[in-house]
Amino acid sequence: MKCRIFYLFLLGFLLNQLSVFAQNRQIDSLQQRLQLTKLDSNRVIILDSIAYAYSLSQPAKGILVAQEAADLAQKIGYSDGLLKSLQFMANSYNNQGDYNKALEIFLKQLAFSEKSNNGYYMAFSLMNIGIIYTQQANYTHALPYYLKSDSIIKVNKITQLAYFSYQNLGDIYDRLNQNDSAFAYYSKAFQKANEKKDIYLIGASNIGLG
Repeated sequence: MKCRIFYLFLLGFLLNQLSVFAQNRQIDSLQQRLQLTKLDSNRVIILDSIAYAYSLSQPAKGILVAQEAADLAQKIGYSDGLLKSLQFMANSYNNQGDYNKALEIFLKQLAFSEKSNNGYYMAFSLMNIGIIYTQQANYTHALPYYLKSDSIIKVNKITQLAYFSYQNLGDIYDRLNQNDSAFAYYSKAFQKANEKKDIYLIGASNIGLG
């Protein structure tokens, strides 16, 4: 079993990358809408969308826009917007290869999610921290974060993250050469993928089981 797939999550979904042309069109449209918005939650939502689009192709710009969104979200007390802003900021740093900075932002996201008692983002942040440690080949540090994330997912019945939790646990146990545990979690991921009837996820799980 040799699955070397990392899952970074945006808004809790596995998203396909847009073409550069489509991204530019999307950004232009969002920036036009931004000019018509006030300093409220709608502005944060639009800034977050722009930050996401930039994170895929121009991460340096993504960081700047995400920071603007985070500052406004914190100022107006919009916790969900703040958590999403931090997500896109961390993803942009990760796409630049700055894993230490991405880790710093994910830890900040975790702290805010704990403060607001947001189970989804607690699990989400912990999973991404595990991914960053995995990217740095620090597998023994990654495992506890994956396990804690998985526990929160189970307790809070966060079904939309269950597949990714199982797949990441399968991957980390594979890297740690704990083949029985790796197979068990890859099998759970495969079952979840079949329940979703998602061809992409089924294929990813099969890579792990192979």
